[in-house]
Amino acid sequence: MKEKETREKQNGITLIALVVTIVVLLILAGTSIAMLAGDSGIITNSKEAKTKNAHAEVYEGLQIEVQNYMVEKEAIGLNEHLMEYLQRKGFVNDDYTVNIYNLLGKTIAYGNGTGTKDVYKLEESDKLSKVASIENVKLSSERITEEYILVYYDKKENMEEIGYITSISDSTTEIDWEAAKENAKKHPSQSPENGDIGIGTDGNSVNLDLWRYRKILMFDGTVKGFALNEVSGCSASPGYDNSNIVEGKIQGKVPQYIKVDGEDEWYEVINMSSTFLNCEDLVIAPEIPSTVTSMTSTFNGCVSLTTAPTIPMLVDDLRMCFCECYCLTGELIINSSDCIYYYDCLQNASTNPDANLVLKGTCPKLREIYETRSEDSNITLEE
Repeated sequence: MKEKETREKQNGITLIALVVTIVVLLILAGTSIAMLAGDSGIITNSKEAKTKNAHAEVYEGLQIEVQNYMVEKEAIGLNEHLMEYLQRKGFVNDDYTVNIYNLLGKTIAYGNGTGTKDVYKLEESDKLSKVASIENVKLSSERITEEYILVYYDKKENMEEIGYITSISDSTTEIDWEAAKENAKKHPSQSPENGDIGIGTDGNSVNLDLWRYRKILMFDGTVKGFALNEVSGCSASPGYDNSNIVEGKIQGKVPQYIKVDGEDEWYEVINMSSTFLNCEDLVIAPEIPSTVTSMTSTFNGCVSLTTAPTIPMLVDDLRMCFCECYCLTGELIINSSDCIYYYDCLQNASTNPDANLVLKGTCPKLREIYETRSEDSNITLEE
């Protein structure tokens, strides 16, 4: 009898121990699951860390490009807004979504969607500040701020703000050329004998004593525009003397509009053929007027030229434009919409061992222009 009671007690203890063990295991399992998958779990924290790292990588990539934009704006007078720059470079699409591969040179776990699902996007900020008006077409002291908010839309279209993308520059807005012409006066340094008036690319008066210029006439005698050169026989001679180069730059700006003394009509500067021909002391090229169409031999023989200008949209003739520019380096941006003539444009350009030129822009003939380089040139093409 006692042996039977003892066996029953042992069986009871074993059952209780089993139940307790199961309960403990269930508690431990619940705790482990919570640690792994809960709101503060390892898996959740790991996912959040991965997301934050991706956000930081995209944000820092954009910040670097903003700095590059501001450097270009200061160095070569880049005439475009931040968003235009980012879109031209391919970092931001037309719908303001960020092109991750173009920006970072690789794909990441996020930002590979479309529309508003799994995309990074730049939204206009309420803090966007733009200069709304101009006075006497002078804005050199105005500070222009462009600001956007980098946001991320997840796969459920939930939006998360990441940070501000901001550029601040001492730049100008688009010039009101009619106001510039109405307010224009002869440059104070211009000789009393020269009553002609010139307006530069910044909207301010230009000392025309420094320039040689002539009217271009149509067959019927009407004026087509002005050329910044002189005709000598069958060729054009320079419109600007090397002796007027100061510290590697021209004095003032290039004329964009000219009005002859005693006349009422303003005419565009459309021809810059040979304007700086053999200006051996020119190091930094000036801004080219947006009205110019011909740039044949404009910088031909500028052997010290290191910084090229941006070629405007209307230019259709670049024959021998940068021929013999041995030291040309940095970027040459050609935005000509229909460049017809480009023979020997880059002949012997960037052949100096220290030169390293990148050819880029929106010109559809960019590759053909690139092919005019010499075999020993240090020029690369960015399409």
